[in-house]
Amino acid sequence: MVLRQCDVGNLPVTGIPAAQGLGLRRLPQGQVPQRPARGYGERNVNEEITERTARAGASTIHYAAAGDPTKAPVVLLHGWPQSWFEWRRVIPLLTPDYYVVAPAPRGLAKSSGGPGDYTKKALAADLHAVVTDTLRLDRFHLVGHDWGGPIAVHLAAMLPDRVRTLAVLDVTMPGDGRGGAMSIGPKWHIAFNMVPELPAILTAGRERAYLTWYFTHYCTTPGALDDSLETYIALYERPRVLADSFGYYTAIAADAADTAALRAAGRLVMPVAAIGGGESRGGEVADSLRQIARDVVGYSFDGCGHFVPEERPAETVAALRALFARG
Repeated sequence: MVLRQCDVGNLPVTGIPAAQGLGLRRLPQGQVPQRPARGYGERNVNEEITERTARAGASTIHYAAAGDPTKAPVVLLHGWPQSWFEWRRVIPLLTPDYYVVAPAPRGLAKSSGGPGDYTKKALAADLHAVVTDTLRLDRFHLVGHDWGGPIAVHLAAMLPDRVRTLAVLDVTMPGDGRGGAMSIGPKWHIAFNMVPELPAILTAGRERAYLTWYFTHYCTTPGALDDSLETYIALYERPRVLADSFGYYTAIAADAADTAALRAAGRLVMPVAAIGGGESRGGEVADSLRQIARDVVGYSFDGCGHFVPEERPAETVAALRALFARG
């Protein structure tokens, strides 16, 4: 069964197989896919999706919005190295009943980057300003994938009376008390990206090669990224975008301290869904979130890699709707 709630205590967590059946052509060693002759940017898959910007201090936050603003809001936070476009299959399934807003956290996609504090707590503070001052959302459902997950956790901790429910997709929290889960095994890129300066040096001019490898190896659903890979590469090939985004990883030690402070302050009380790809984080997501939140329902999607919203959009929305009904 593709969608299942999981008892993380009994769920074996598997590794990520090397790119098998992604639907992307594997290239001979050393060969890099050719650059397409078009500009960067997300293709608007629905004419009702609008793209806007908001200010958060000195930063500009880019976001997409869809649906009726009078309906219950859902905030979707994407991960690295992606954009709101990762939600392109999820948004149309939510907008009949919800108003959807999908911001790009600072340093990712079209939001401003540059030097700065890339702890997930600081990034959540940016979005706090966006949802309260610009969007003026009263109470809303909050969803985060990849690094969007820890950002969402910190935002939920900042706004416990406004965040109705919280969903975290295929990521664990640095410093959750379970050891070195952020950098072990096939997730080697985490340790690589954490090294100060070196990843930017080694990937300069080779962003396409690095990103193609990353997406190819961490997706296990054939064809899931066929219509988005070039969009992501075009965004992160721009000068300094990928280099600045490595700040998400060099901040992990500080993130761990912030997570420890969250745990000490008391666990989150809103309903939480922890969703993992069965071939990626799996039940680790729920195991991690249970260190921080009281009411966690875990899901693992069989055969799914890291890119859950793109690999399993219908199952993702089913889990989200079940969560939203509880908040």
